[in-house]
Amino acid sequence: MTSEDGGRDAAGADLSAGGPAAGGPEGWTGEPDEWGTEPPRVPRPRTPPEQPVGPPLLNGDTWVEIDPGGEVYQGRRRANVSTRRRWVVVALILGGLAAVVLIPLSMTSLLGVNDTAAPATTQPNVGPSDGGAPQPPVFTPDPQTPTPSPTATATPTRTAPPRTTRRARPTTTSRPPNPPAPASFGPVSLEAEGSSATRDGSAIIWDYDDASGGRIVGRVGNWDMSAGPGTVRFNGVTIPDNGTYTLRIHFVHVNGEPNRTGVVTITGLSPITTTFQGDDNCCSVKTLSVTLTAGTKTITISNNDGHGPALDRIVISRQ
Repeated sequence: MTSEDGGRDAAGADLSAGGPAAGGPEGWTGEPDEWGTEPPRVPRPRTPPEQPVGPPLLNGDTWVEIDPGGEVYQGRRRANVSTRRRWVVVALILGGLAAVVLIPLSMTSLLGVNDTAAPATTQPNVGPSDGGAPQPPVFTPDPQTPTPSPTATATPTRTAPPRTTRRARPTTTSRPPNPPAPASFGPVSLEAEGSSATRDGSAIIWDYDDASGGRIVGRVGNWDMSAGPGTVRFNGVTIPDNGTYTLRIHFVHVNGEPNRTGVVTITGLSPITTTFQGDDNCCSVKTLSVTLTAGTKTITISNNDGHGPALDRIVISRQ
């Protein structure tokens, strides 16, 4: 070794002197031991590589090499975005802006908003050859100019009709006049033997107990007498207005006949034939409902074909 490396070890120490100064272990003289070999060398400990100072790396992060003697550590930095990706984003933004501007212009052109119709020509107002009234001008479109197509209009949106307020009812301060009240008409009683009644034929006045005036009129109807059938006519019966009235006939059968027939005739009405059922007790009542008009009436009771009832009186009332 001394001949090849000049008598120095790897550190540059002189090996000829021996001992620790020559780089050998303590007690080593520099001479070979009994084995004839040099003592083993102890390797120097290696210093581990220095680790970077800072937080651990995350996905997508890289370390940027800096000069150790210059700037200090400035933290993590994102990897640089590629230039191609930036241009793609810029192109998409520009394309969206162009679409926003061009779409309304193209729709306006399709709807014919910018189309203008050619002016129509007007024929001169030429009067008739015979000197008559002039004719109105006729407007004729230019044949070389195409007629603009009608523009599309949006369908109007149906809206609810506006609500109207309820009209207030007019208030009246005065009530309409009431219809006139019918003329007063109380029950009117007419005696068969009274002065207002006319008796014809076989009719005769008799005294009779329990009668209203103490008397009755008998032999009403056909009794085969020379005087003819007996009748009783009530004159001057005043009806105040049109309406339905009730006629009550008070009668008696003096000879015990249970049934007799009478014909009642009232002015303005057809004759009414009715049956009178009774006895010799005074007095039974026959009730009729009749519709009369206003005015003076005559009521006649008779029977040309048989015996009629003996009459006490009649009573007329409004229903």
